[in-house]
Amino acid sequence: GEAKALHGLALAMVNRRRYDQALTKARAALSLFRELGARKLEASELISIAQWHLASQQPKQSLMPAEQALRIFQDLQYGKDWQAKALFVWCEALVADKQAKRAMKVAKEHQSQFAEAQDLRGQAVVQEIIARAHLALEAPEKALNSLDEARRFAQELGDSSWDARLCQGTAASFVASSDTQEAIEALEKGVDIAIRAGNNQERAKGHRAIFRIRFDSQDYSAALAAAKDARSVSSSSQDRRGEAGDCLQIAAALANLQDITKALAAVAEAQELSQDTGDARGEARALCMLADLRRLEGKLDAALEAAEERLTILRELGDLKLEAAALEQLGGLHLDDGNFAEAEQVAQQGRQLCKEAAERRGMVTTSILLVQIYASWSKDPE
Repeated sequence: GEAKALHGLALAMVNRRRYDQALTKARAALSLFRELGARKLEASELISIAQWHLASQQPKQSLMPAEQALRIFQDLQYGKDWQAKALFVWCEALVADKQAKRAMKVAKEHQSQFAEAQDLRGQAVVQEIIARAHLALEAPEKALNSLDEARRFAQELGDSSWDARLCQGTAASFVASSDTQEAIEALEKGVDIAIRAGNNQERAKGHRAIFRIRFDSQDYSAALAAAKDARSVSSSSQDRRGEAGDCLQIAAALANLQDITKALAAVAEAQELSQDTGDARGEARALCMLADLRRLEGKLDAALEAAEERLTILRELGDLKLEAAALEQLGGLHLDDGNFAEAEQVAQQGRQLCKEAAERRGMVTTSILLVQIYASWSKDPE
């Protein structure tokens, strides 16, 4: 009872995107399951831990629990579906940790056991993993072949929701091949499948993927339409966290269409939705965009206020990478405002956090910011 209660508390933390707190509760539940000798529940908890590390962009920490979960299920000869799920999470973590070749090798090692058992779900999982690995290795044509196989298995299973999700992988492969029109068509097909399946989550994801392609192609009017479609779906399904993210996509499109007033209104809606759901990370994202929009307006005091509020939230969350990014944004705003001493102090703090978090890109960008600060400071007559 206590272990399951701890898992429930962890889920509540995940719903608020407080992954560090969720992982603390999950590890406590895991210890209790081990003491009780409840190996199935132990393996299930290990999968949750691996997934939450992935969600918080910590793939390396996902590897061991996911692999341990798979070994337990295999030892118990329990649930091919559970084995497939553990395998997928493990390989997903490997790909995210830049070990795509190993992910492919691991998946292929399990391919025969699923084929011999005529396990369609397991075979589909293997093909999806191989496709993700091919994409990471910049081999989109091979990824498409594996995704076609995965979709065939999903269709034989009658799993339309999975089929819809796989269409997003197909689209990503076409994007990697610079064929955006085929990518859009694949996503629209996935949206249609999701509608027939009554799966609003996959339907909204499809619209969001269309937004990203349209936005990256600088077709901001089409991007705005896709973001509005996604919001309509998330609103009707009462997914307020998803709706908050959709509002930010709407704001981004509007800002690029030079409609700052409407963009600010969309950001305000996103912030309110995030606050209502207790989503601190979502609120921080809204504040980040608010600061950028105020900066575009030339209202640096308002931009600084939003950036400082964002930093406060992220410090409470204890996410070093996001905190470093917030410090970089704040430092840039101080630079624009001519506050060179404050800009240097904040940028130095951000660079130190990047070093602690082994965030190489952040170290580069904060170093560039520091160079810009020193260059402007040296020209300041005061």
